[in-house]
Amino acid sequence: MNEFMLKTTAVILASIVVIPMMALSIILDSLILVKLWEWFLVSYFHLSMISIPQAIGLSGIAKFLTFRRTYKPDRELKWHENWQGIINDLFIFAVCYIAHLFL
Repeated sequence: MNEFMLKTTAVILASIVVIPMMALSIILDSLILVKLWEWFLVSYFHLSMISIPQAIGLSGIAKFLTFRRTYKPDRELKWHENWQGIINDLFIFAVCYIAHLFL
């Protein structure tokens, strides 16, 4: 196999592993948020329960508002580091868009 085939295979295998892990992480985060919401906000402040899609949306809002890039002025940024913030914002938007379809 040539080098291109090896890199392509590695990217495909990494995608097969990473994408389900990201989905599992989002679902687990939202389940934890639903439980914490139930334990603290429902009982103390008498708020309504939230659903998993609502928790995904709240989590997305929190990540969108708190995501910070760290710049290292002593070196030049690579292309993927320059686009990291934009890609992160678009990913959060896509996940929250899919979650709002279930509301």
